[in-house]
Amino acid sequence: MRVKRFWKLGILMVVTAFTIAACTGGQASTPTPLPKPVAGPTAPPAATSPGAGTVASASPTASAPAAEAPKSGAEKTEPTSAGAAEAVSSFSWEVSTVDDNGAKPSLALDPKGVPHIAFILEAMPGFVKHGVLGDGGWDISTVSSGYFYGPLDIKVDQQGVPKISWHNHDAEDQAFAELVDGKWVVQDIKHPGHDGWDGNLALDSKGRPHTVSIDPKQFGSDSGVEYATLDGTAWTVEEVGSGPIAYEFGTGIAVDSQDRPHVVWFDDSAKDLKYAFKDGDSWKTSTVDSEGDVGRYPFLALDKQDNAIISYFERISDTTGYIKVARWDGNAWESQRVDKLENVSAGFFGARKTSSLV
Repeated sequence: MRVKRFWKLGILMVVTAFTIAACTGGQASTPTPLPKPVAGPTAPPAATSPGAGTVASASPTASAPAAEAPKSGAEKTEPTSAGAAEAVSSFSWEVSTVDDNGAKPSLALDPKGVPHIAFILEAMPGFVKHGVLGDGGWDISTVSSGYFYGPLDIKVDQQGVPKISWHNHDAEDQAFAELVDGKWVVQDIKHPGHDGWDGNLALDSKGRPHTVSIDPKQFGSDSGVEYATLDGTAWTVEEVGSGPIAYEFGTGIAVDSQDRPHVVWFDDSAKDLKYAFKDGDSWKTSTVDSEGDVGRYPFLALDKQDNAIISYFERISDTTGYIKVARWDGNAWESQRVDKLENVSAGFFGARKTSSLV
């Protein structure tokens, strides 16, 4: 698994079904919105048979999810992208070179809107680096050096402090770093197994880190999806309850208004998209989508009512698939196709983040 790549890294922020642009004039058209979400119930809802576009019924609030429904025959419609193309055409892109070496960048904005980028060189030795855009261009610093693997993730807290997570292959754990008094402080999140793969990072209202990653069955583990959080002095790691899971298919995490973690992952055995949230001391798990080979490379966001919205990949063949979006509408999950992708190169040696949400 020792892979060495030398790619020229630029700030090219183009993601299927989601783009980040700097506006230099013109007015973007308004896309057709998804169904308006409502707040989740405060008590366990009764099981509901999914209708068209609904693939499972489960509550992402503190109440227990409803029983999973059988796979449905919800109609899948081909998306149209004319509105999206018109919106993008009204923006002008400014492209700059961040560094001349690195790959798998992750982007975050600080409270002032300044971009921060984390990127990695998967080699022996490799590195994790951080870049922040200043008046004189990109300021690059080395976070850590070693034998590492991505994908990696970066978040910036309300005080403007960048925090990064990735897989430390030397230590066989997930690694976490934050900038303290101008210096990078790096910690390995210690836990039995060769874990910390496909990690993602979220911050709660106090800026505390929460991570999700995989302790994969490729290394003989039955743990699967693992969640970790830092209480200020020590890391706590726990299993979400996924059972054996392979890495290379991505994960997602978000923290709600009550600082409760929500996570998503791809069940590579059932080929389904899975979701869980922490209710007190236990995890409540449900199936979001089970129509076909769905759920790879998920990205999770929460709306103002803490309802979950998930973008993910539906695999059709080795090189084609669809970006899909699922959201909790207060009673059930609703999903729809967004756009079709051709000539996809995904997985361990390709992209593991194919969509994003804001």
